[in-house]
Amino acid sequence: MHDDDSGARQPAASLLLIRGLPGSGKSTIAKTMPHRRHVEADMYHYNASGEYAFDRDRVPDAHAWCQSETLRLLRAGYEVVVCNTFTTAKEMMPYFEMGFAVSVLTAKGQWESIHNVPHDVIYAMRERWQPIEMLDYL
Repeated sequence: MHDDDSGARQPAASLLLIRGLPGSGKSTIAKTMPHRRHVEADMYHYNASGEYAFDRDRVPDAHAWCQSETLRLLRAGYEVVVCNTFTTAKEMMPYFEMGFAVSVLTAKGQWESIHNVPHDVIYAMRERWQPIEMLDYL
């Protein structure tokens, strides 16, 4: 617990990772959690006009930004939710290594991707999907 500006006790920093294929509802779920700071690599791809401008060459930069922003918020004491496909355990490891309490939620909805991810890309993600057991990280 930590004190906010009003002196009220606040929950300790914690991290919720929401994983799922494109169109599974990750961002929609995160938006139902106003007490958490919401971060995702896709946010990096919005331009100054607020339009989504995905650039495959900037994907590593987007993930580095997401991890850096998440760590900044956690160190400031916030509860954070990060949405990403996280198809493999390896993709989540940088977040587990931040040293804060982590929970994982899998989104399983089947809506159309808001970022127009091609079906063959989604298929490839589905093929490499790894079920995650939290005991793997204890």
